[in-house]
Amino acid sequence: MVYHVAVAAECRGLGLARVLMEHAEQHLARAGARRVYLMISGANTAGLALAAYEGFLPENDIAFVKELESGAPRARTPVRLSA
Repeated sequence: MVYHVAVAAECRGLGLARVLMEHAEQHLARAGARRVYLMISGANTAGLALAAYEGFLPENDIAFVKELESGAPRARTPVRLSA
């Protein structure tokens, strides 16, 4: 799973995220991975466009998050629901 890809605001639109993802895919393939999972916020239109351009397909998984009161640990583990 690719957990986080970020490009500085002043460097966006140069294709850097695409290059980062291509390198990540190559590395994962060499390591024996059979697939790559992405989690992208629905509000991240650039990330969604990149994923579609790179051939990623939605799997209809749902990620749950629960914000806890200040000072309490936050759950950050995505949950995968099987159909």
